[in-house]
Amino acid sequence: MMERLREWVCENGHVLGMAGRDGRGVSVLLLYREAVSDGNGVGEVMAVVEGATDVRCSICGRTRSWFMDGKLVKRLALALRE
Repeated sequence: MMERLREWVCENGHVLGMAGRDGRGVSVLLLYREAVSDGNGVGEVMAVVEGATDVRCSICGRTRSWFMDGKLVKRLALALRE
């Protein structure tokens, strides 16, 4: 279950997806296939991103980076020790 979602936008305000935290408290990005030009539009989710990626806005071409959450890094480090 996702906590409150917030718009994740490029420099020009185009909505690239929705960001929130999953049930474990890890930040996730619901990445849209195509950017939405206003906050009232709903995009088609093409991926759920927990790690890190660069996202290019399909409207203006600006790039924004999504970084791995610190809680996810700790969880991965613990898994590697096991």
